[in-house]
Amino acid sequence: MTKRQAPTPKFLEQQQKMLEEERATQVALAERLLEEISQLNDDSGIIDSTGDDGFGEGAATSVDQDRDRALHGQAMGRIDEIDAALQRISDETYGNCEICGEQIAKARLEALPTATQCVNCKAGGLASRHRGGLGRRSAA
Repeated sequence: MTKRQAPTPKFLEQQQKMLEEERATQVALAERLLEEISQLNDDSGIIDSTGDDGFGEGAATSVDQDRDRALHGQAMGRIDEIDAALQRISDETYGNCEICGEQIAKARLEALPTATQCVNCKAGGLASRHRGGLGRRSAA
């Protein structure tokens, strides 16, 4: 197995810029979803139960609120992942697999900038879980 080289400063700069842009997008999305949830809460006093399907506007509002809350949670989770990746860049540990310590392939980091595991460890962990194990760490 050949040891991969650490990410270059130029690559890290590109990744940081991309992560910061994605973070701004996710923050804007999360804020918009909170506004929509708030608006739905304000409008929830209006119930139209004249629909033929037996569900009034109140039921639709509840579904919309649940959807927006779930999407908000996903956006916040994504922000957390991005913040962790930005911290790893700052700590100079970006691109190190959290399992084996080897460098994560550049192509993987380009495709998934928040990746914390190399392909081998990620695949090994998934394969082990499918067999009923607890991942690579339990293979000792």
